[in-house]
Amino acid sequence: MSKTKKALQALLVMAFLTALFALAIGEIIPHPEDIALKMKTITANNPAYTQDLKNNPNVHPGYPAFDPGTSFLWEGFEGGVVPPTGWTTIVNNPYTWEIDSYNPYEGAYNASCFYDETYTGQQDEWLISPSMDFTGKQDLKLVFHWMGSYYWSVDPYDNYDLFVRISTDGGTTWTDLWNEDNIGVFDSWVWYEATVDLSAYESETDVKIAFIYEGYDGAQFSIDAIGVDDNPLPTGRCCYGDPYVPSCDDITEAECDALGGSWDPGLNCTDNPCPVAEGNDECVGAYDVPGPYPAVVEGTTAGATIDCPGVLDWNAVWYKFTFDYTCANVTMDYCDVPTVQNVECLGVVVYAQCDDCSNYILYTSNDWVDCPPAPSSQPITHFDMLPGPATYYYPVFMGDADCNNIEAPFAFALNVEECPPLNEGDACDDPIVITIPDDLDYLNTNTTCGRQNIYEETCLGYYDGGEDIIYELDVSSTVTVNIQLDPKGTTYTGMLLDDSCPADPTECIATSHNSSADVHGIYGQILDPGTYYIMIDTWPSPDCIPD
Repeated sequence: MSKTKKALQALLVMAFLTALFALAIGEIIPHPEDIALKMKTITANNPAYTQDLKNNPNVHPGYPAFDPGTSFLWEGFEGGVVPPTGWTTIVNNPYTWEIDSYNPYEGAYNASCFYDETYTGQQDEWLISPSMDFTGKQDLKLVFHWMGSYYWSVDPYDNYDLFVRISTDGGTTWTDLWNEDNIGVFDSWVWYEATVDLSAYESETDVKIAFIYEGYDGAQFSIDAIGVDDNPLPTGRCCYGDPYVPSCDDITEAECDALGGSWDPGLNCTDNPCPVAEGNDECVGAYDVPGPYPAVVEGTTAGATIDCPGVLDWNAVWYKFTFDYTCANVTMDYCDVPTVQNVECLGVVVYAQCDDCSNYILYTSNDWVDCPPAPSSQPITHFDMLPGPATYYYPVFMGDADCNNIEAPFAFALNVEECPPLNEGDACDDPIVITIPDDLDYLNTNTTCGRQNIYEETCLGYYDGGEDIIYELDVSSTVTVNIQLDPKGTTYTGMLLDDSCPADPTECIATSHNSSADVHGIYGQILDPGTYYIMIDTWPSPDCIPD
């Protein structure tokens, strides 16, 4: 999740050259990336390289076919056809559910629906089970396995969805049971198991289950190993409530989730009482780090329990710091400390409040620096432009080279400094102004480095994770322009055009981004009289375009 791993991060450090931005009147020029606007070049140098791919890149050997022993329904697609015997489809687009052997969850086959790469229309593709009779049955549940793209279905783009719906009248009316938007953060192109309680439908005589792919300009969704049975749901130990005086019940995972608890299968409250949080094991018990700053913090993750299950899943300990500035730059320096340590993987988020796991604030940047006598380089994590006055909470997670949790002592220097004053082009309220058509042809050599990452919830998606520069276009008469960016060697650069600043979080007038260091731009754009804004940005790494 939100961890930075040294083995990957170090590969992203490289030298960059000058960036050049140009805007000119011009004819419509074919965009050099029309076909691959949303697919980065796959490179081992980028730890998130699979994020915005449209189709699953992972070759899977396939597990042996299940023998589920289910009483009502089992489908693993091992017949090699879609729809399987007894199933039906509703097809509204040529790109619909089909048999797939590339990466099954189990056996040799699964069902997949791929995105419409011709963009001919909306996809609303149904795969419907045979009818089932639940007369006199209890403990009914649906279990299935699914895989898709978080990048295209949830964040930063919500372009498509996988729905599971149920009908009790043979398919005339349908009720939603599940969709991927409701399960929290998940990894793209990883198989997950989902369990849906069907107890509300006991004694129904004509039940069908449908898997529906809905969307436009989405990505692949796949399903496999689908079963409906009446075996009781497993129970386990559920710890919930005050972590320092926890409540404990032996209940199902769904019941535990409803209580906001942490569920452990195979454990029970009698033989395995809930662990009691000690000290700063939980956010609510975070140790205060008062000024003056920098202040050295020393501690250990020994005995730490899981924090923010389903979001962080870290065995972390917590610290908090407070400042009175309206804006502050904060660093956690694991190098400039008296304790010799070997940090290989650490957490890189802070929170503005406890009990709000999904709303973490991700680091701005992270540097690995040599600091003898440490056996290897150590991290300095930066959180820029934190708004204040405020208190922030920092979970300290220590991991091995594979980011697996380890119990280890640690030390870091916490520094809090007031943000420097902003310069022209740093923010929406003081942009670099271009008057059109008077200033055309316009050429500007500049940099985003040192301008800070002020805007990162825009239509550029991952390409707004670095430092920004803002231009304002004051257009007095209708004009057609080309807006071109030469990143001069910097990779993963992006540019947006919009009529508001900050830009719209989902859809702008136009965007251009490129994973390579090539020139790219927005071409043949018609601008009517009015005010427009250009933002140039990068991925979180590299975090700026130099010079």
